[in-house]
Amino acid sequence: MTVNARTMIRPPLTATLALGLIVAGCGNEVRLGGTRTGSGLDTDPLRPADTTPPVAECEASPAIITPGTAADFLAEASYDPDGIPIIDHRWELLTAPTGSKARLPAGEVNRAGFLPDLAGTYVARLIVTNDRGSTSAHCDATLSVRPDEALWVEAIPKWDDDVQVVVARGSTINADFDTADICVAGSCNVDWGDTNNAVDDPRVLSDDLLDGVEVVAIEAPASGPYLIGVSDGPGEVLLGANEVVVRVFAFGDLASEISVDLTGERETPTPLFRIKFPEGSVGNL
Repeated sequence: MTVNARTMIRPPLTATLALGLIVAGCGNEVRLGGTRTGSGLDTDPLRPADTTPPVAECEASPAIITPGTAADFLAEASYDPDGIPIIDHRWELLTAPTGSKARLPAGEVNRAGFLPDLAGTYVARLIVTNDRGSTSAHCDATLSVRPDEALWVEAIPKWDDDVQVVVARGSTINADFDTADICVAGSCNVDWGDTNNAVDDPRVLSDDLLDGVEVVAIEAPASGPYLIGVSDGPGEVLLGANEVVVRVFAFGDLASEISVDLTGERETPTPLFRIKFPEGSVGNL
């Protein structure tokens, strides 16, 4: 066969497909294998196509803890369906109990050693990104901080002030805490219920001046009604606005929450809740 300048020899179609050769119109765009990425042409025929977004998998471990213990937020099960490496794990603490100042610890894949400062529910959100820039849908990991004590009372001042949780018991107590059977955090030395049995006595577990939250708890309260309130303590003087969040837990669950203003050094107890055991029923005053 004679070949002249006007003759073109075309390779077989199968050979063209095997080479992955693409010729697009007059633009002379040629691609041998590979895939197109968001930033341009990817000419590596061994690099997987980014066809499906990565998947964020997360959990809190353990998912339920008691106050004062730590948990880990884990993301190591996250993956990319196309086998593309995940290069970023972005965490944020999405929700926390009112008044919490807890922060996620530093980390890359996992966030280990998260220490909650209050009882309640914490939700951390995870989004992962692969090395092509594709991001996942979010994954939410829930951590529940549940007190073991049947009665757990937290008082969280908004500002650095000294507040005291006040707890009284007995059928004769009134809204003015007019009773000798009373526990005021800082001077709580009562023996309630069974004599010399500490499980039914109130204990001060945290001081707001040291830890940012005042906590009084009773492991197994004796049957009967209890009155709960707060007062301004003598440890600090704050004459301006003094907002305090008070939260009551019964058998590990948040039973009630209220915000109270103690502006003006109100050292007289402010009654907030009545709670009755063994029912654990709570009413706001």
